[in-house]
Amino acid sequence: MNSSRSCGRRLRCADRTPSVNVHCEEATMLNTWSAPAQSCWGKTNESGDWLPVVQHLEDAAGVMAEVWRLQPQSIRSLLADGLGGEQAAQAFLCFMAGIHDVGKISADFAFKARLPRTNGTSTGYLCDQMERQGFVIGKPDRPIPHGVLGQTHVTSWLLSRYPGAPRARRCARNIASIVGGHHGTNPTFADVEKVELSLAREDHLWKATRDEVLDTVASHTGADESLPAWMSSPIPIQAQVLSEALVIMADWIASSERLFPYDSTESTPDRVRRAVTQLRLPHSWQPLPGPDDTTDVFQRSFPSIRRGEPNAMQIAAIKAANAMTEPGLLIIEAPMGLGKTEAALMCAEVLARRSGLGGVFFGLPTMATSNPMFSRVREWLNAVPAKNRSSITLAHSKASLNEEYQQLMPWNAAMAVYDDAATTQHEASAVVHEWFLGRKRAILANHVVGTIDQALFTGLKAKHVVLRHLGLASKVVIIDEVHAADVYMREYLKVVLEWLGAYRTPVILMSATLPPAQRHQLALAYAKGRHGRGAQGGAGPAGRSAASTGGAGAPPVLAEGAPLGMSIMLLAHICPAGQAIRRCHHHTTPATQATHPVAIAVTTHG
Repeated sequence: MNSSRSCGRRLRCADRTPSVNVHCEEATMLNTWSAPAQSCWGKTNESGDWLPVVQHLEDAAGVMAEVWRLQPQSIRSLLADGLGGEQAAQAFLCFMAGIHDVGKISADFAFKARLPRTNGTSTGYLCDQMERQGFVIGKPDRPIPHGVLGQTHVTSWLLSRYPGAPRARRCARNIASIVGGHHGTNPTFADVEKVELSLAREDHLWKATRDEVLDTVASHTGADESLPAWMSSPIPIQAQVLSEALVIMADWIASSERLFPYDSTESTPDRVRRAVTQLRLPHSWQPLPGPDDTTDVFQRSFPSIRRGEPNAMQIAAIKAANAMTEPGLLIIEAPMGLGKTEAALMCAEVLARRSGLGGVFFGLPTMATSNPMFSRVREWLNAVPAKNRSSITLAHSKASLNEEYQQLMPWNAAMAVYDDAATTQHEASAVVHEWFLGRKRAILANHVVGTIDQALFTGLKAKHVVLRHLGLASKVVIIDEVHAADVYMREYLKVVLEWLGAYRTPVILMSATLPPAQRHQLALAYAKGRHGRGAQGGAGPAGRSAASTGGAGAPPVLAEGAPLGMSIMLLAHICPAGQAIRRCHHHTTPATQATHPVAIAVTTHG
């Protein structure tokens, strides 16, 4: 290596016995990398300093162990269900983070070091050191993006390892697509086919070195133990999407030179430990058990409301939320001024605690309504006892003009300090964390208040959309003034609800006047995600329809104690594929044979 531009991180050559099956949270420095693998650059800075790609992959795998630890139980459970248990899920994520940049071990990527830089810095020495190890680096006619190349190679590696696995090609493509999508977009089949032809003509050392990385990381993270199972049954789409989002998150953290300096001589565990301590990402929100009495809950949650007692609608809404034995869709319909917001927040606390969600997303039609709601949600969070501090974000295009939000910025002295033991619970229940600032990361904060488009983007095919999936899937999602959505917004909302149903994410929809047909369409969209597209439904009696329930054997939530003209609707479940929403009048007790909740509707009639 050129000593004037050498990497401060000194990786040792493969002259020692490798440690096998060491899971990433217990990782020690890998001593097994060959000299060719160590010579491959992965990152450079403006000064021309560099970091080996294998060091970046070690950093990313270590970061992933911390990212996994901070995920709410709902995300951990969803991934565990799709990947064979929590230990297998962690191994899968650390493995994917540890191989995400394997495509950088290629002539197409390496040649970039010879391209001239605008600041005049030369990095051609990086190619020279690789060529001394035997790599052939020519100028590519059409450079192949390293994500596509990595996906193609991982697919080939998996198929060569498990050639006889049932549905092997589909399983391999599902796993490898996470590597291909770590920059925010997934390659097309045509892209992959072109790369397959190109790799067939590639010098053998490139393939051998990539195989070395895949073999080593699979062994080191414990993924070896579960790869046969992952190659025998396709990974669910929910697990693919959320895994890709977590890999992107780990990659972004590990790519920060401030957190992972190029000139560090620390071991990988020490690098990760120091970076995690410096970054201080917040834990997921975990509200503590509260009082059983609804009036006590109301008074604790909203101490500034003078009347101090919940009304009949709010009591019925809490009763409905408590009746939901599994995550579902709750629809609250009531005229303006009856306190739907307070009802939704109390229900959100119940649903988050019961289902292990890590926060709340509160979506509103406009920036003008989002700003005051940000204050109300902060006040509520300050009042609700929680196990630890959490992060909050105001998400809309003019958030930087909101004075309250600006006062919470990390560089503002008024912000509560994370590690200040003297800071009280009420002062620091939810704070703004620097890492969650920005258009793409904001949705990942524990609590997000913003315009409804922040949720609707989840239904688009857009770059880094998987981050929005992770952001919503980890929270109780509240959408206010659903009736204000136009015909186009409703179509995207239905797509989003279908995804949230698939993620088993509780959703609360609020409206003053929601037409029965729209109510039915939204409930059915959630049901499709929860139980597959075979779920069907028919609209109930006009003015009294919604889908719903609270689980097998759950007590019916009716209009007990409600004022004249109000009915609390609990209709039948969407059952597993093929069964319809049963038609039911508001005085009818629902059938109790169904096993999963889809929605509970709280409706008022004048």
